Amino acid sequence: MSLAAGRLPRPDAILHLDLDHAEAHRRITARGTDSETVDGLAAFNRGYRELPEYVGFLRIEASGTAVEVAAELDRSLGGVAAQLGFHIAELGFPLAE
Repeated sequence: MSLAAGRLPRPDAILHLDLDHAEAHRRITARGTDSETVDGLAAFNRGYRELPEYVGFLRIEASGTAVEVAAELDRSLGGVAAQLGFHIAELGFPLAE
């Protein structure tokens, strides 16, 4: 993010889908489409949290089911949209109904 400073427009929100690294590894392994190590995932998590910009990230708890996480994203994005003067239903997100 710091590398792009001044070259990209400032985002309205940055979301961090937060998930315990052991659970993330379990999900990745179950999908069978990628490979990561538990230690590598833990390092990614630490790396994001150490970014100076992290204090402004919207943290989304991602340990629930896909439907639960999608609902949390919908709530969070609805708040961002409202701050920008939009209503989430107007933006066409499928969970807005």
